[in-house]
Amino acid sequence: GYFGYGCYTTPSLEYAAQYASGDLSSGGPRQPRDGCWPVVLFAAAVGLAYPVTRARAYATPGVRHSKSRFYGEAGEVRPLFNGAVDTHVAGVAQGYFFQAAPVNEVEYLELVSAETQALHPLAVLWVRK
Repeated sequence: GYFGYGCYTTPSLEYAAQYASGDLSSGGPRQPRDGCWPVVLFAAAVGLAYPVTRARAYATPGVRHSKSRFYGEAGEVRPLFNGAVDTHVAGVAQGYFFQAAPVNEVEYLELVSAETQALHPLAVLWVRK
Protein backbone atom coordinates (compact mmCIF):
# COMPACT_ATOMS: atom_id res chain seq x y z
CA GLY A 1 0.00 0.00 0.00
CA TYR A 2 0.90 3.64 -0.31
CA PHE A 3 1.15 4.25 3.43
CA GLY A 4 2.40 0.89 4.70
CA TYR A 5 1.23 -2.65 5.26
CA GLY A 6 -2.11 -2.69 7.08
CA CYS A 7 -5.88 -2.43 6.78
CA TYR A 8 -6.97 0.61 4.75
CA THR A 9 -10.19 2.46 5.54
CA THR A 10 -11.62 5.93 5.00
CA PRO A 11 -14.18 8.02 6.86
CA SER A 12 -15.49 9.24 3.47
CA LEU A 13 -18.47 7.35 2.07
CA GLU A 14 -17.88 8.92 -1.35
CA TYR A 15 -14.27 7.69 -1.46
CA ALA A 16 -15.22 4.21 -0.21
CA ALA A 17 -17.96 4.00 -2.85
CA GLN A 18 -15.44 4.87 -5.59
CA TYR A 19 -13.35 1.88 -4.51
CA ALA A 20 -16.39 -0.39 -4.17
CA SER A 21 -17.67 0.48 -7.64
CA GLY A 22 -14.27 0.00 -9.27
CA ASP A 23 -13.96 3.65 -10.31
CA LEU A 24 -10.45 3.75 -8.82
CA SER A 25 -9.27 0.37 -10.12
CA SER A 26 -7.26 -0.20 -13.27
CA GLY A 27 -10.00 -2.53 -14.56
CA GLY A 28 -12.57 0.27 -14.54
CA PRO A 29 -16.05 0.38 -13.02
CA ARG A 30 -18.08 -2.76 -12.42
CA GLN A 31 -21.81 -2.82 -13.06
CA PRO A 32 -23.84 -4.70 -10.44
CA ARG A 33 -27.19 -6.12 -11.50
CA ASP A 34 -29.19 -4.03 -9.03
CA GLY A 35 -27.10 -0.86 -9.44
CA CYS A 36 -25.85 -0.92 -5.84
CA TRP A 37 -22.38 -1.49 -4.40
CA PRO A 38 -21.72 -2.71 -0.86
CA VAL A 39 -19.58 -0.56 1.45
CA VAL A 40 -18.78 -1.88 4.93
CA LEU A 41 -19.06 0.69 7.72
CA PHE A 42 -16.38 0.17 10.39
CA ALA A 43 -15.54 1.73 13.72
CA ALA A 44 -11.77 2.10 13.89
CA ALA A 45 -10.04 2.01 17.27
CA VAL A 46 -7.08 4.39 17.11
CA GLY A 47 -4.59 4.56 19.95
CA LEU A 48 -1.76 6.71 18.61
CA ALA A 49 -1.79 7.90 14.99
CA TYR A 50 1.10 8.98 12.80
CA PRO A 51 0.22 11.73 10.29
CA VAL A 52 1.69 10.86 6.90
CA THR A 53 2.60 14.19 5.30
CA ARG A 54 4.66 15.07 2.28
CA ALA A 55 7.24 16.85 4.47
CA ARG A 56 7.66 13.92 6.90
CA ALA A 57 7.30 10.84 4.70
CA TYR A 58 8.50 11.73 1.19
CA ALA A 59 12.09 12.00 -0.03
CA THR A 60 10.93 14.39 -2.78
CA PRO A 61 7.85 16.12 -1.32
CA GLY A 62 7.53 18.56 -4.23
CA VAL A 63 7.15 15.79 -6.83
CA ARG A 64 3.44 14.90 -7.12
CA HIS A 65 3.94 11.31 -8.29
CA SER A 66 6.58 10.43 -5.67
CA LYS A 67 5.85 7.65 -3.17
CA SER A 68 6.08 7.77 0.61
CA ARG A 69 8.75 5.89 2.52
CA PHE A 70 5.99 3.52 3.67
CA TYR A 71 5.10 2.47 0.11
CA GLY A 72 5.19 -1.24 -0.66
CA GLU A 73 4.30 -3.15 -3.82
CA ALA A 74 1.38 -5.63 -3.76
CA GLY A 75 2.36 -8.66 -1.72
CA GLU A 76 5.38 -6.92 -0.21
CA VAL A 77 5.28 -6.77 3.56
CA ARG A 78 6.87 -3.54 4.73
CA PRO A 79 6.98 -2.71 8.41
CA LEU A 80 4.32 -0.09 9.09
CA PHE A 81 4.75 0.84 12.68
CA ASN A 82 7.61 1.40 15.08
CA GLY A 83 5.68 -0.05 18.02
CA ALA A 84 4.48 3.29 19.38
CA VAL A 85 1.79 4.10 16.78
CA ASP A 86 -1.01 1.84 15.62
CA THR A 87 -2.46 3.87 12.75
CA HIS A 88 -1.19 5.96 9.85
CA VAL A 89 -3.46 8.81 8.69
CA ALA A 90 -3.01 10.46 5.31
CA GLY A 91 -4.94 13.23 3.58
CA VAL A 92 -4.95 12.33 -0.13
CA ALA A 93 -5.94 13.95 -3.41
CA GLN A 94 -6.41 12.71 -6.95
CA GLY A 95 -4.00 15.39 -8.21
CA TYR A 96 -1.31 13.64 -6.15
CA PHE A 97 -2.26 10.20 -7.47
CA PHE A 98 -3.98 9.48 -4.11
CA GLN A 99 -0.69 9.96 -2.28
CA ALA A 100 -0.49 12.41 0.63
CA ALA A 101 -1.40 15.93 -0.43
CA PRO A 102 -0.73 19.36 1.07
CA VAL A 103 -3.35 20.15 3.71
CA ASN A 104 -5.09 22.79 1.55
CA GLU A 105 -5.52 20.25 -1.29
CA VAL A 106 -6.75 17.20 0.68
CA GLU A 107 -9.88 15.57 -0.76
CA TYR A 108 -10.14 12.41 1.36
CA LEU A 109 -8.59 10.79 4.43
CA GLU A 110 -7.12 7.30 4.57
CA LEU A 111 -6.49 5.39 7.79
CA VAL A 112 -4.13 2.43 7.86
CA SER A 113 -4.60 0.22 10.90
CA ALA A 114 -1.76 -2.08 11.94
CA GLU A 115 -4.15 -4.80 13.11
CA THR A 116 -7.49 -6.05 11.82
CA GLN A 117 -8.64 -6.25 15.45
CA ALA A 118 -8.72 -2.43 15.47
CA LEU A 119 -11.60 -2.46 12.94
CA HIS A 120 -15.10 -3.34 14.07
CA PRO A 121 -17.75 -3.83 11.34
CA LEU A 122 -21.02 -2.06 12.10
CA ALA A 123 -23.10 -2.34 8.94
CA VAL A 124 -23.13 -2.91 5.21
CA LEU A 125 -24.28 0.16 3.29
CA TRP A 126 -25.59 -0.22 -0.25
CA VAL A 127 -24.73 2.79 -2.37
CA ARG A 128 -25.71 3.98 -5.84
CA LYS A 129 -23.95 6.47 -8.05
